[in-house]
Amino acid sequence: MSSPLSEAPEEAAPAANEPRSRRSGRVSRKPELYIEETPAASKRKRDAGDEDQEDQNDDDEESEEDESEAGEEELREQKAKARKTKAAPKKPAAKRPKTNGTSVALPVRAVAKKGRSKKAKGVDEAAAEEAGGLYAEVFARGKTLDEAAEDWLKSFEEHESRAVADLVNFVLRSAGCDLEVTHEDIEDPDNCAGKLGDLQEEFQAQNLSEYPIIAKGKGTAAFKDSLTGFFYTLIKAIHTNQVLFSNIELIENIQVWLSTMSAAQNRPFRHTATVVSLAVITALCEIGSELADEASKALRHAETQKKSKNANKTRVSELQTFSKQAKANQEILDNTVKDWFDTIYIHRYRDVDPHIRVDCAKALGDWIVAYPDHFFDGQHLRYLGWVLSDTNHSTRLEVIKQLHRLYADKDKLGGLKTFTERFRGRMVEMATRDAESSVRAATVELLDDLREGGLLEPDDIDAIGRLIFDAEPRVRKSVVGFFAESINDAYEAKVDALGGQEALEEILGEDNDSYDSPSQEWIKFKCLAEGLDSYDSADGPLPQNVEKGPGQGGYLLHTGSAESRFLVAADTLNEQIEEVREWEKLAGYLLYDTSVEDQNGDAASGESQLKQELKLTESEEVILLEVLNSSVKQAVASLVEVLSDKKTKKTKKQKEDVEGMQEQAARHLANLIPRLLKKFGESPQTAASTLRLGRVLSLEAFQEFRQDSSTYATLLNDFNKQFLSHSNEEVLAEASRALLRAKSYHELGDVPDERIDSLWEDTITTFSTITQDKDLETRGGMSTTILDGISRTVLRLEKLSSISNPVEYFETEPTLSSTARPETSEPSPPIDSLIALINRAASPKGSDPETAALDDAVAMHASRTVCFYFMWRIPAFIQALQTTALPDIELENLATRRDAYINALGAVLKTRPVADELSSMVAGMLLDTHTLMARLRNVNTDKNGDEYLVLALEMDAVLQKRILRVFGAVESAFAKASGKHVEVEAENSQAQESEDEDEEPADPIDEDPESEPSDNEAEGDDEQQTQASQVKRVQKLQNSLLAEQRLCELSGKLVLAILGRMVNATAIKQRLERNKTRLGPNFKGVLEHLDAQTKNKKGKGKVTAVKAGAQQTKAKPTPQQQKSKEVVVEDDSEEEDEEAVREKEIIEDDEMPDANDEGGNEEEKEQDEAAADAESVAGD
Repeated sequence: MSSPLSEAPEEAAPAANEPRSRRSGRVSRKPELYIEETPAASKRKRDAGDEDQEDQNDDDEESEEDESEAGEEELREQKAKARKTKAAPKKPAAKRPKTNGTSVALPVRAVAKKGRSKKAKGVDEAAAEEAGGLYAEVFARGKTLDEAAEDWLKSFEEHESRAVADLVNFVLRSAGCDLEVTHEDIEDPDNCAGKLGDLQEEFQAQNLSEYPIIAKGKGTAAFKDSLTGFFYTLIKAIHTNQVLFSNIELIENIQVWLSTMSAAQNRPFRHTATVVSLAVITALCEIGSELADEASKALRHAETQKKSKNANKTRVSELQTFSKQAKANQEILDNTVKDWFDTIYIHRYRDVDPHIRVDCAKALGDWIVAYPDHFFDGQHLRYLGWVLSDTNHSTRLEVIKQLHRLYADKDKLGGLKTFTERFRGRMVEMATRDAESSVRAATVELLDDLREGGLLEPDDIDAIGRLIFDAEPRVRKSVVGFFAESINDAYEAKVDALGGQEALEEILGEDNDSYDSPSQEWIKFKCLAEGLDSYDSADGPLPQNVEKGPGQGGYLLHTGSAESRFLVAADTLNEQIEEVREWEKLAGYLLYDTSVEDQNGDAASGESQLKQELKLTESEEVILLEVLNSSVKQAVASLVEVLSDKKTKKTKKQKEDVEGMQEQAARHLANLIPRLLKKFGESPQTAASTLRLGRVLSLEAFQEFRQDSSTYATLLNDFNKQFLSHSNEEVLAEASRALLRAKSYHELGDVPDERIDSLWEDTITTFSTITQDKDLETRGGMSTTILDGISRTVLRLEKLSSISNPVEYFETEPTLSSTARPETSEPSPPIDSLIALINRAASPKGSDPETAALDDAVAMHASRTVCFYFMWRIPAFIQALQTTALPDIELENLATRRDAYINALGAVLKTRPVADELSSMVAGMLLDTHTLMARLRNVNTDKNGDEYLVLALEMDAVLQKRILRVFGAVESAFAKASGKHVEVEAENSQAQESEDEDEEPADPIDEDPESEPSDNEAEGDDEQQTQASQVKRVQKLQNSLLAEQRLCELSGKLVLAILGRMVNATAIKQRLERNKTRLGPNFKGVLEHLDAQTKNKKGKGKVTAVKAGAQQTKAKPTPQQQKSKEVVVEDDSEEEDEEAVREKEIIEDDEMPDANDEGGNEEEKEQDEAAADAESVAGD
């Protein structure tokens, strides 16, 4: 077959008949690749005269180096050939006759020696040998991919159709199919689709679930690499051996079979053929790039040769002919690549299988890099842009990786501008809103390349910069570059406003190393605060922590120990921005007084301008205090890590230096915190941030140093002042923790206890005074001013009770003051007043919202405080039972207060709507109290009787029913907020209907967790829509997390009550496990404690059987059992009857159907099943 590049019919000599003069190991391809010689033409060699003439010409021309190297290469080649044939010394060759229509071999620079070809891996050699054919040649016989490709080419020369059949069978075998095609099938390409259809039907009948390139195992990736590597090597070998253009039908035949297989419905066929086809296109792209380079080089050489004074017209003609033929070959190749692209990629880049889509995205990136002349244009780049919206995160991630390769090449930025304008919005959206954190982080890194190339708008940079608050650490780390650049830009703007760098240095002076004097770092701190504040404000009024307090429409469990978003951002920036680590300078900046006027009274002076620039707003002060917390924490932690690192040996001097740095930091902090409290103690936010610095002083390493006790005592005085002057719960929590940590410093002696006692006395006195002669139980009977004062005081009592024993203070009756009126009644112990305050939460109807919120706040804090009282009181009571004989009045007082507390909580629970957040909290405290009392059943004492067991009675059945209703409401709330579907049965439909008017309407955000913006919203402003959707997404997440927290907490308390035998175990457990597998792993994990208890009981089979037999025969109970029964009931039959009645009431009430919910649930269930089927079909 004649070569398509031959210039005349008479030159169409077979390539196999030409002498292979470039088979040495130095080169990788023959110089006869593009221009063939006639068999009769002898190879031209330069004589001495030609070489002298060329040397003379090359001295005057720019192409001296290229010409000389080409001549040297030809000479070296001739010498190597002579050594190989052991011929006689060479004689000057005769000049080749110059005849029209003949061509001369073009010397080409030698290619660097190729590395050793890899062997195929990933398949068991025995199985591959058993398969036979090309599959065995590649995988079983120890050949490299180059050797296997060369062997196939030899077989192709012997029998073309049989070799192509072997190639197709290799692909079938790689797809996991043992069936084969014959060479007769290859010779009939029109029957290709029919033959493959028959093979597909027969193969599908085997019903295989996996195929080699996606099989689970260690060798899958190696097998895929070997498969694609072989076809890549084969195409390159076909080109090297001049078969690619001399026998174009070969590549066309391969395309027919592979393209047909890539369109098969059978996934193994389709995926394997697609992977192979992509490898073929990759090889063709590299060949096309080589052709383009060589054609352009030959043309440049020809132009250079023309400009020489004594131009070699023959050589110029040869170079021009070579360039034309290379371009002609490139044109043929481009058409071939386009044909493969249209038949393979166009259909498979949107395949239903995400694995195929990932392979297509990766291949397109390779093609653009390898052959930019053909693929680097908007026509092909758009496919990457479209796949940015793929539903599979792996596909999106792969596209981002390929785009990162392109944008990292600065030479390609100009060609990417149009693509960027079209898809920049989508990339920003992926960085800010993608569901997968890995995709978001990779997209942020991609956008960093766009920013460096000046392809991002300021709004885009701000949108990415706000990700510094993201919940995912990897996303925060990836966005540090954006944020740092914005800080640097702001810093440069402020320096320019002050007159430039030289003017700033003049204002600061030469000696500005002091922590308390202005420095350039202070300007960076100001820019940092402004940046974080602007990004925080742009997110809308979102809480820093997931926290709501009484009077704000919610009763959520506070997460005061959670880190704020500013603290998290500062932790991320600490490693990247050096100024953030300078915590001493930051503290000096915060203490600096920017309000002082210039001494000369010149408001326009440089110092006054600097102070004006450094002035902080209140929100910026809060931010920098959080940054200070992060900086101090990491600085101290690094010192502790260095000292505790046992891998690195340290000298005694090094250890002493590190310890000295630790002690110096501790002393500096102990002196710094009072100064910060003095300046920032008035605002609750800044006071809490400052108090949080005390956490660092509680590190274990600092307890080894003997701090000056007077310094720490002064610090405790400041903590006391903050505790008494604030009513903010976060401030009180931090002050309480600080006081609790102070107890761990044994060097302080009784100083912490004295400070805590002082707080108790002041708070109890205030509480007794403000509640004297007040109606504490009736809701709405006090003014808002008095209620607010009681709420603040009870909150302080709650925090004190959490860190110190309140029993003595609560049970002691306060004394009347000398100024009290004669008609003033005797004051009651504070514990009785606190229990009375709980009743204010009952009957919420009929009061204005402000008063109702205060009443609820007072009741909530009072109930928590009383719960803490019993947590301290019961262990002390148990210890006293075992050691001393207690008077009856002590048990009577404790039982009376216990009953009063239970009755008050029960009254609130019965009158509040079950969906009210206060109801779930009250239900939890009821369960806590009963579980706490269950400890009394295990007391063994000979000092007292068993009357104390009256405190350990099982919970009333009515309260159990009510708690189950509350649990159902909490369960439904979480299911609604998280979009989960549960088996819902109304616990009390009548009560539900009566409470509908009282309950607050559900948050509209939770009504449709899957809702998307409407068309009208989509037409609005893009920025506002993005911010609104971001706020909506965060609020949904918060609602879901809080609802799950309430559910798991209430479930845990029910589980403990079951294990403590304080509730009806059968009914409660049945209700808890109704939706055990539908509400997530956290809820399921809580309920697994019940299964663990059941297993433990089964492990004690003999004991259980004995007890069961004793109950059935009414045998004499053990002393401990008898003691319990005597207190609870007097007759065993009555106990059994009452137990049966309680269980029946709870189960009947729990299983009461709801006509409104039942039908809806069935309909939702059918819809869910239909949606699942649709997803399954679409996914395949």
